Amino acid sequence: AKYVGEVKNGIPNGQGTLNFPGGDHYTGGFKAGRFDGIGTYIDADGSRKTGEWRGGSYDGGSKI
Repeated sequence: AKYVGEVKNGIPNGQGTLNFPGGDHYTGGFKAGRFDGIGTYIDADGSRKTGEWRGGSYDGGSKI
């Protein structure tokens, strides 16, 4: 995986984008290296989850 964005103590923290080898990617908030805050996860097939993330898990919003 490749991460581009804000870092704190060597791990993703703040706003950034994480691209996975299979084509999936996440853009949004990170905290302590996990998805956290408002963000969008897009699968390689184009389906997406946009909304609130907490501790790396999808917490709500819209799934398209």
